[in-house]
Amino acid sequence: RSGSSGNFARYNNDKYDAAMDSALAATSEQDRQGFYDQAEQLLAEDMPIAPIYYYMQARLVRPSVGGFAKNNVEGRIYSKDLYIKE
Repeated sequence: RSGSSGNFARYNNDKYDAAMDSALAATSEQDRQGFYDQAEQLLAEDMPIAPIYYYMQARLVRPSVGGFAKNNVEGRIYSKDLYIKE
């Protein structure tokens, strides 16, 4: 969001902010994903930053571990979400 403390590029776009607000208010995953897709498209069009590198992390997870988010954009693992499959 434009006023976010994590907005290091100082990106400011009212349509982006509206899409993110709508995503936060969405009551279904399908609607939420649609708003995130809109926001992502705006970022791609505006290209407020040009990344020169990307952090990579590899994780080995046993097949018996459930609840591991493979596509966690923050790269964080929350043990409260993990469980052992039977």
